[in-house]
Amino acid sequence: MKKYAIGSFPTSVRVFVVIIALCTAICTMAYMSPSFADIDYGLDPAGYTYENPHDIIIRGPGLTYTTRGEHVSIYGACDPDYPVYMNGTEIQKTKHGFFAEYVPLVQGENSFTFTNNGKSKTVVITKKASSTGSGGSSAVTVKELSGKYLTVKNNNASRMTAPDADSKALMFPLAKGTVVQVTGETDDYYRLADGSFIYKSTGELMDGSVAKAVVTETRLTPADANRCSSFRLRISQNALYDYYSEGGFGYLTVYNASNNAKMPDSVKNCAVKAVSVRNDADKCVYALKYADDAAINGYSVSFENGYLVLSFKHKVTKQGGDLSGYVIHIDAGHGGSDPGALGAAAMSGPTEAQINLNMAKVAAEVLRSRGATVIMTRDDDSTMGLADRAYLVAGEMPDFSLSIHNNSTAYEGDYSKRAGLETYYSFSKEAADFFDAKITSQLGAGASGGRYKNLAMTRATGFPAVLVEVDYISNPNSYEWLIEKKSQIAAGTAAADAVTAYFEKYAVDEAEGTRAPRAAEISKL
Repeated sequence: MKKYAIGSFPTSVRVFVVIIALCTAICTMAYMSPSFADIDYGLDPAGYTYENPHDIIIRGPGLTYTTRGEHVSIYGACDPDYPVYMNGTEIQKTKHGFFAEYVPLVQGENSFTFTNNGKSKTVVITKKASSTGSGGSSAVTVKELSGKYLTVKNNNASRMTAPDADSKALMFPLAKGTVVQVTGETDDYYRLADGSFIYKSTGELMDGSVAKAVVTETRLTPADANRCSSFRLRISQNALYDYYSEGGFGYLTVYNASNNAKMPDSVKNCAVKAVSVRNDADKCVYALKYADDAAINGYSVSFENGYLVLSFKHKVTKQGGDLSGYVIHIDAGHGGSDPGALGAAAMSGPTEAQINLNMAKVAAEVLRSRGATVIMTRDDDSTMGLADRAYLVAGEMPDFSLSIHNNSTAYEGDYSKRAGLETYYSFSKEAADFFDAKITSQLGAGASGGRYKNLAMTRATGFPAVLVEVDYISNPNSYEWLIEKKSQIAAGTAAADAVTAYFEKYAVDEAEGTRAPRAAEISKL
C-alpha cells in the first residue's frame, strides 16, 4: 500500500487533518482523565474554604500556658498579605498565613509578642521546674475485690493482659452482654476472673457472684447473607470467653462454664468442619478444626437469644477490580459537637472533622462507583460517640472498615517537623501494612507501616479494620495542603484505591481454585 506524507496534501486538507487529530486527542484525554471538578462528591465547602479574619490567631498553646517542657510550639495564623514578627524578628508563614514557632524556654515566664498588619498579641509561657521523680517502681497497685461482677455494655470492649491502655498484649475483645466476675481494681481498670483487665467504663460494678454457666447445645451454621458462618452454643449465662487461632484450628475458651452438650455435625459452607471439647474444673475449651478451603476474614463473638455465637467472616472472591458484593464501612472521625483537631486558624478555618468527612465522602463515592456497598458512620456534620460507632460497625460485619482522621501532636513537640500519613491497627496488622504502603505510594509520602494502637475503631476482630491519620493538622504546611479541595479528593481517592488493591491481593481466587491468605488472622495471645 502506498504511503503519503501529510505535506503532500493541499493546505486545506492538512489543516482539516490536524484539527481532526487535535479534537480526537482532546476527547480521548477528557475521557481517560476526567477532571476532579466533573465529579460531584457532595463535599462540604466548610472543609476547604478559608478566609483569614485579618487578625492574629494564636491557636496554641493559648495566650497563657504552663509546662515543664524545654520547648513549646506556638501555632497560629495571621493576615497573609503582611509579614508576621515574633519579638521583632520576621518569621515564616504559609500562603494562607499559617505559622508555627518552636521556641526554647527558660524557667519562669517567657514572653513572645507577635505583630502583623498593625495587630499585636503576646503569649506568656511559664516553665516550671522539671519533675525529678522518685526513681521507684511505676507498677500499678491492684486492690483486691470480692463479691463483685459487671455486665459489659458495649461491643468490642477493650481487654488487656495488663492495666495499660496501650498494652501490646491486647486480648480478644468482649461482646456486649458478657457477664464477668471482678476480682480487683486500679484507678482506671477492673481485673477480671481470668486475670485480664478492662476499663472501668466498660460496665457498672454490681454486688454478687456469677453463676457457673452450662452449655446445653452446640451447632454449626452455614454462611448467611453477611457471609458469616458460625459455631453456636446455647448457654445459661453470658460467660467470659477468649479465642485464638493457630495451625488450622481455632480455640474457644469459655470460663466458669461446663459443657453438657454433644458436639455438632458438620454443615456445608461453614468455616469449621469439626469440633471437640475439653471440660476443665473452671472452664471448657472447644477446639474447632477449620475446613480445608476456609478463607476466613475475621472472627467475632456475640450473645444472641441465649446463645454464644462465634462468627467467621468469609472472604469474597476476586472480580477484577469490580467490588460488587463487597461491603465496606467508612468512618469519618469526629463531627458535630466534636470538631477534632483544630488547625492554625482554630475555628475560623476547616476543622479536622470537616476535612475527615470530605475525604470519607470521596472514598465512599469512588468505592460505590466500583460496585461496592458502602456504609458510612456519618455523611454529614453529626455527632456520634466512639461506642456508638463501634456498635454500628460490629453490627454491619463489613469486609473492610476504614476510619479516616487527621493527626495532631502535643504543644511540646516541634510542629514544623511532625508530618505525614500514619496507619493504625489493633488486630489486622497485615491489612494495615498493605493499606499504608498503597496509600502512601499514591500520595507520594513515605510508608511507615501499620502502627499498633488500642483504638475503638480498630479493635474489631470480625473483619480487617484500620484507622488512617492522613497528615498532621498541627503542621502549618500540612494544614495548608489539607484545606485544599484537590488534596481532599486526592486523599479520598487514594484511600479507595488502597482498599480496592487490598481486595485484589487477599480476596479468594475461586477461578484458579486457590486459597488467599487470611487477612485478619489472630495469633495466640
